[in-house]
Amino acid sequence: MMLPIELMGGIAEAAIHSLPTVFQLSGTCREYGVSGSTSWYCCVLYCSVLGDSGCVPHHGRKSIMPTPSRYALIWSEMQHKYELQLQRQRVDCFSPGDALAFSRWLEEHTSFAFLGKSGRLSVIKEARQRGTGYWYAYRKQNQRTHKRYLGPSTRVTFAVLEEEARRLSSASFLVQQSERKAPPSERGEDVILSLRLAIPRLPSFFVERARLQSVLDAILSFPLTVVSASAGSGKTTLLSSWALASSVPQGQVKSKWAERMVAWLSLDALDNDPVRFWSLIIAALRRRGTCVPSFGEKTLALLHSSQPHSLLTMMASLLDEFQEIDQKLILILDDYHVIKEQALVETLHFFLDHLPADLHLVLASRTEPQLPLSRFRVRGQLLEIGSSDLRFTREEATSFLVHHMNLPLTEDEVAQLSARTEGWIAGLHLAALALRKQQDLSGAVSTFAGYSRFVLDYVQQEILARIPVSLQHFLLQTSILSRMNAAICQAVTGANRVQESQQMLEELEQANLFLAPLDSERQWYRYHDLFREVLLARLHLTNPDLVPFLHQRAARWYEAQGLLEEAIAHALEAGDAAFAALLLERFIVPQSWCNEYHILHSFLARLPQEVLAARPDLSLSYGIARVLTGERGPRALERVEESLQWAERGYRETFNQAGLGAVWISRAALLAQRGEFARAFALAREALNRLPEQDRMWRGHGLVVIGIELLCSGRLDQAEQFLRQGLALYEASGTLPGMLIATVMLGEVALSGGDLHAAEHTFRRVLALSDEQQTLRQSQLTSQIGTHERYYERLALYDLAQLAYDWNKLEQAEQLLQEAQADGWLVWPHLLTPGNLLHARLLVATRRFQGAQDFLNELASHNQPPEILREIAWCRAFVALSRGDLAATEQWAASLPQTRPLPLPRWEEEMLLLARLRIAQSQPYEALNVLIGVKREANGERRKRSALQIILLEAVALEASGDRIQAKETLMQACRQAHLQGYLRLFLDEGPVIETLLKALVRDRKAAGLSSFLRTLLRAFADAHGDASTPQSQPPSWLAEPLTPQEQRVLQLLAAGSSNQEIANHLIVSLTTVKKHVANILAKLGAQNRTQAVALAREYALL
Repeated sequence: MMLPIELMGGIAEAAIHSLPTVFQLSGTCREYGVSGSTSWYCCVLYCSVLGDSGCVPHHGRKSIMPTPSRYALIWSEMQHKYELQLQRQRVDCFSPGDALAFSRWLEEHTSFAFLGKSGRLSVIKEARQRGTGYWYAYRKQNQRTHKRYLGPSTRVTFAVLEEEARRLSSASFLVQQSERKAPPSERGEDVILSLRLAIPRLPSFFVERARLQSVLDAILSFPLTVVSASAGSGKTTLLSSWALASSVPQGQVKSKWAERMVAWLSLDALDNDPVRFWSLIIAALRRRGTCVPSFGEKTLALLHSSQPHSLLTMMASLLDEFQEIDQKLILILDDYHVIKEQALVETLHFFLDHLPADLHLVLASRTEPQLPLSRFRVRGQLLEIGSSDLRFTREEATSFLVHHMNLPLTEDEVAQLSARTEGWIAGLHLAALALRKQQDLSGAVSTFAGYSRFVLDYVQQEILARIPVSLQHFLLQTSILSRMNAAICQAVTGANRVQESQQMLEELEQANLFLAPLDSERQWYRYHDLFREVLLARLHLTNPDLVPFLHQRAARWYEAQGLLEEAIAHALEAGDAAFAALLLERFIVPQSWCNEYHILHSFLARLPQEVLAARPDLSLSYGIARVLTGERGPRALERVEESLQWAERGYRETFNQAGLGAVWISRAALLAQRGEFARAFALAREALNRLPEQDRMWRGHGLVVIGIELLCSGRLDQAEQFLRQGLALYEASGTLPGMLIATVMLGEVALSGGDLHAAEHTFRRVLALSDEQQTLRQSQLTSQIGTHERYYERLALYDLAQLAYDWNKLEQAEQLLQEAQADGWLVWPHLLTPGNLLHARLLVATRRFQGAQDFLNELASHNQPPEILREIAWCRAFVALSRGDLAATEQWAASLPQTRPLPLPRWEEEMLLLARLRIAQSQPYEALNVLIGVKREANGERRKRSALQIILLEAVALEASGDRIQAKETLMQACRQAHLQGYLRLFLDEGPVIETLLKALVRDRKAAGLSSFLRTLLRAFADAHGDASTPQSQPPSWLAEPLTPQEQRVLQLLAAGSSNQEIANHLIVSLTTVKKHVANILAKLGAQNRTQAVALAREYALL
């Protein structure tokens, strides 16, 4: 028996019939529409002509269809392994964790069929002349083959294959890939796209503008040209006329344009997605016939990879591909004013800064682009054409009105109209249409009004009133469409035949009624924007009941074409919420964070509540979209709780455990943002029990929330394990907010563990990650109004402020703290290692006691949960003790609750403050008793930072008890733990007792190896109270030439133990440059080697 078998997505049907080999497999096949456990058949194909590999390697210049492979990799539910079969015989098997063995197998083979838990694929390795091949996944659906980039063998894991199989097996995903996500260069049948890439046709009333044409001829002398003016100013007509005149095919005419090409792209609002935008750029350049047919192939692979890549990486790839082109290219972007997304503007800024010499960019916009134009002006690299340049001159207005519009006007009448319209081309066109029917031209010209009159009076009363009723109806009814052809016009107007609509379009074009053809075949058209707005206003005024009916027809037509975005927009305009909801359920990519959340949010927000409440998947998606496009923080849950409740109710009614788990995970993460950590931790654990093990979209949230719980309880090793597991799932699913918070918490693990340098690197990674992942940032961390959400970056800045404080860089700490709190108060400092005490401690360190008290009073004035109020109380006690107010501190100690606060660092801080109080009260032994239990817990969980604080307080207590010898020994132990990480402030905060012990310790032979660190500490104490008598070495006179900033950075990395190659990677410079910097450092310090250089640098406080 042979079922319809498509084990591999793109197998040719002829091969299926000629090469059958059948095997039977038992498993669960929900993904294929078969419920329950059943037996099913698949077909493995073998082609002896192709040999072992099953495909013919090629060199990437042209994509090929997948060819049958002898190998099949099949998931076995019974064994929970992937079976590798060759001609139906099992030759090997891999468990999901056998990544290394599978990678080795991939290196030796070039194709296989994949049948996993989530779907099926054909997987092909495409060879490259420059090195190792790259793997691609194929899936055939509805006579179309979909292709996805997987990467080199090292990145093709079972998880990646399952994800791509799931994506390509999803019907909605396939529709969106073919219509929205696929690289434009691969959508040859996409008529709308081809219209946007074609140079627009010239209108029949085109006026030759030699003066501006000559200006545009200088484009090749400038990297950037900007044509900026209001709507109807003739920007598009000017550029298209110039482009058409200069785009002479090679070999026909020998001219100065013979070795360069003009590429055109008309932008629209949906192009604010960076991936979509740059894919269209590549498509435009390919369309104009660059010398390299495969231009942009590598960049497209990165743009549409399942793995997230930074936009800067993609830009670098695209710029690198330009090196293979040896001709002049001019890229014209029309309607650039629709580009609003800041992340996209930044990539274009980067692109302009590195623009290849042979590429010249032209922007046509209604507004001045948000680019560094002043810099280009100063450098003489910008060609500009503005509104004043585009206005018709007297001669051009005469040519247009008299010769093209056939109006018998005198020179004075032309001058009068030109003055009234200020040379605005659209205004002159409207005036000409109105004047055509006037008997008294002179009188009509003299009474002609301004812009508003053009739009409101002349279009509605003069133009529409003077054309046949059938054309009026056609104009009004089709005004709901931004682009149109005869087919959609027939669907919207209800015409009997497509030919009738085509005839109407041609009549409108012949009548010059602001209808512009978009292609040379005259099939697609659009109305002038202003004209269309007037038509819409007229339609709503004269026949409002017809409007929703017209939109509904448009929605049905677009749905039939598979254009879901347009269909949803029209369904919403029609008020057909039920139909819009059905379309949205198809529009959303299931189990994926790669949805277009800004578009999704705008659509879902327009659905009635009763429609959303009845569809749990849409309710949950709406909540996600609102979070990802809104402000993070305490109010995030309040904004989405209602939609989460709708989703939870729907999932309970349908017994959907995975859906319930997703809702609970969402709520747990948002509860944590609100500071309700106990509820968040409990809910996350319950949610993980509901979610299936293979879930990749939601389990990451649960693992990270539990990792945070473990971190709060001081179990750093377990916390790190959960956080890294969660981070891996976030990276696999492309969840940028999750990646950021998981990375922040891993930095917290390093900070609590006493590894300050690793913590700094991790926190700075958070700041860099948001910049690198601009595609994800645009969809997941950008609000509806276009502002970038900095919530997670602020957390990293707060922790960096703590590090600066620990290193006694107080000005830097205060600057970082101000930046972290610039957008308001943060909830998470209570959870982070610094806590809210950081701000108060920084103010106390700089002797601003009243400022510290004011800060705490302001904090307490807000409606705070009990745990925050408790923290504020001991912050106040800390300030009081620092000022010598023992009575106030004792009052705090007497009222201290017996229960521990949730984050362990908060309890440790309370105990340390209690010990300081007992020392100040001359009760050193009481202080040591307090510290014993705290020290035991800190040492048991490798919390080295806490342990160091405890040891320092022990030294102070021992000195207060009169045991100077033991105090020195304890302080020496603290110095040994602190010097490699550069801790300074922990010593300074314990006051003059530590300074006295340090002065005694610096003369102790046992501390000889710590002399440099001890002098650094004493110098810091001296700086703190302005005492210059502390013994310290002076840097030698030959250090007259200071280290450069880059050499200082290299020195810091040398001190951290980094190799030359690691330094090069960190600073993004060459290895040769690093070696040169190291040599300069050795020469300036007079050192013989790296170790001596670091020692001398510490000796002279250069570190």
